[in-house]
Amino acid sequence: MKNLFLITLFTLMPTLSHQQEIAEAQTVAMELQEQMHCMARNIYYEAGSEPYEGKLAVAQVTMNRANHPSFPKTVCEVVYQRVNGTYQFSWVGERVGGIRNKTAWEECVAIAKRALTETKIHDTIYKTRAMYFPNNTVNPVWKLKYVARIGNHLFYTR
Repeated sequence: MKNLFLITLFTLMPTLSHQQEIAEAQTVAMELQEQMHCMARNIYYEAGSEPYEGKLAVAQVTMNRANHPSFPKTVCEVVYQRVNGTYQFSWVGERVGGIRNKTAWEECVAIAKRALTETKIHDTIYKTRAMYFPNNTVNPVWKLKYVARIGNHLFYTR
């Protein structure tokens, strides 16, 4: 009886290991989905009405921050970061409505997927490592280097 138990245990071990691999893969997939959703929301609420290039630029800024040691490590942490009580992206902390423009949302989701799987999705923003952008109606008093105007946003780097 004891031998039967050991044989059964050893035959189940690869199954348990395989189940652990599946569980880990599911965890990774859920984490990637969460990061993609944070990115898509950031693109949508910051640049949903902007042209495609403007959406790419916002996504690249978000990734530039996530890849810089001075900022949080994940996209969600970057998007929801607070500095001195102020959120870094204007829509966060505000009461935003639901997704009203399904076409724009789908484009933002596609860009978010690209941003999380490609190193560079906007050449100028990537090369200059731009990490800041206000709407062009705002005149910030920043000691930063101006990079470009894309749509209704002005992009800056350190």
